[in-house]
Amino acid sequence: MAFSKVILFTSLMAFHLSLIFAEQPCNFQFEDTNYCHDNSSEYDYSEEEDDNNEASIKPLNLTVINVCENITVTNATYGNNETVYHSEFMGNWTGHSKCLMPCNPSYPTPCTSLGAGDCICIPRLDCPNVGVCAMKTVPLGNCDYNISRL
Repeated sequence: MAFSKVILFTSLMAFHLSLIFAEQPCNFQFEDTNYCHDNSSEYDYSEEEDDNNEASIKPLNLTVINVCENITVTNATYGNNETVYHSEFMGNWTGHSKCLMPCNPSYPTPCTSLGAGDCICIPRLDCPNVGVCAMKTVPLGNCDYNISRL
């Protein structure tokens, strides 16, 4: 009899703990995006970069996950034969798989050359010297970007 009481007690405690964890509110916090320094002069682009197709960076893969209840994040990987990069974008950017990667609105050629010309570099509202490469005809994954450029 004592053995069955131990099993029953352990099962009830495990069930109780699972209820406690299931009722925890989501404590996900957003990073402060107000910090935007102007680094546009740090790098000078050249025409040679337009012709270098061998090392050009292109989108590779997208994964969309739910972080908490109604918060969606898209994980994007992009790169070339030598290097792979990773970025996270708030929202569901699934329709932008041919284009999705960061871009420089002042130098959009790496973006506009993707997706058979269907990609555009859209600047952020809070930091206009940083953008996202996205499909022209697909709604954006969030409202952080200047859609008047579409």
